[in-house]
Amino acid sequence: MKSIKFILPLLLIIPLMVTIPVQKNDLQIERVFLKKTQEVKKTDMLYFGATWCPPCNKMKKLFKDPEVKKELDRLNFRMFDEAKDKEMFKIFRITKYPTTIFQAEGAISTRYTGYIPRKDLLAILRNIKD
Repeated sequence: MKSIKFILPLLLIIPLMVTIPVQKNDLQIERVFLKKTQEVKKTDMLYFGATWCPPCNKMKKLFKDPEVKKELDRLNFRMFDEAKDKEMFKIFRITKYPTTIFQAEGAISTRYTGYIPRKDLLAILRNIKD
């Protein structure tokens, strides 16, 4: 009799657990947006900034530096602007500018907020293995 009292609630709970809809997590949504880049299996570098943001504009100039550009060419580098790409800002929960995200195989591996000096950015980029 005691075992029935224990087993009966479990039998009622298990079907409920199975029928609860699973929400898509952000990584699944990110994969939809970044599917094209992930097929190549390179590390993604996602830069989020705004045109009115002085540190963002400083980062954008840094991306044009020949050494930095050479390293960026090895990655799937994508820039998102706060005014144009609001959906991506929501998906990645961007609230501070600039934000730089590195992700491999759809999973965020590193997230930086703020300006990254040239020397530090080059060190980060050179440490990423192809």
